[in-house]
Amino acid sequence: MAPARHLLPMSYDAPGKSRTAGRLRAWGIALWTGLCLLVYALIEYGGNLLINNADVLPLSPEGVEWTFHVLNVLQGAGLVLLAVLWVIGIAVIYAIGGLARRFG
Repeated sequence: MAPARHLLPMSYDAPGKSRTAGRLRAWGIALWTGLCLLVYALIEYGGNLLINNADVLPLSPEGVEWTFHVLNVLQGAGLVLLAVLWVIGIAVIYAIGGLARRFG
């Protein structure tokens, strides 16, 4: 009996090589996610610290309120930018892992 043919064969290399590439990719994703979570915590902590102490600045009440709103917007924009960078980083890790498995 002939072996079953796959429509889209993933790889013709040794199984151990594929497993190693998968493990390295998983570790890369874990490290990248941990780094992004650390940056998220710093943005959150630093942003909240600045926002909560906006009234300490020697500004008029309108200036303090304006500063509060600007810092809130910047904190939100930083978190969105961080999420976009996380997705780009995951895509790069998958691309590098795929290329290393294919050509390595």
